[in-house]
Amino acid sequence: MSRQNFIWVNILITLFLLFLVMACTGIRSSRHNTKLPPEQEWLIAELQDIYYLDRVHRIKLDKPPGFSKVQKDSLWQVIKQTDEQNQIRIDSIIAQYGYPGKSLVGDTLQKVGWLVIHHSNADYMRKYQGLLMEQARLRELNPNLVMATIDRLHWIETDMVIFSNQSFQTRNTTVNVDSLRALMGLTN
Repeated sequence: MSRQNFIWVNILITLFLLFLVMACTGIRSSRHNTKLPPEQEWLIAELQDIYYLDRVHRIKLDKPPGFSKVQKDSLWQVIKQTDEQNQIRIDSIIAQYGYPGKSLVGDTLQKVGWLVIHHSNADYMRKYQGLLMEQARLRELNPNLVMATIDRLHWIETDMVIFSNQSFQTRNTTVNVDSLRALMGLTN
């Protein structure tokens, strides 16, 4: 890696870590004005850690030129292992608390469980698809996130999506998207 690329990588990593620290400290102050019970403090800290681990390796994929295929493949192995560990942690949280939605952990952390589920394999996504849809109906989770997971699962299975308007994906045009959103309770 050239010196210039090395400098850019360090700048990006530093900016990311600075952003992450600012975001994590902002989560507590914007969500909680009073002292939380120790159990809820633990849950928030656990979700912040899961979020950090999910993002820290993926941000490296937005690499400057010179990132080799071997390095990228190695990084994907680390991401896969981290995802599997995060799945175990989210399973435990859901078993103990239910889905960690907006009313329990705040607007910012509501998406952490979703991130882990969304970054998993098709079986794991199917396992929690109903729960995610219910949380969206209850406004505990952003419905757009649930639609993204439904699209990802549908993409894995059919190479087509239902809700997405991203140009690189082929949309299943036989589905009336607005009717489906309403039927599933996923309207904004």
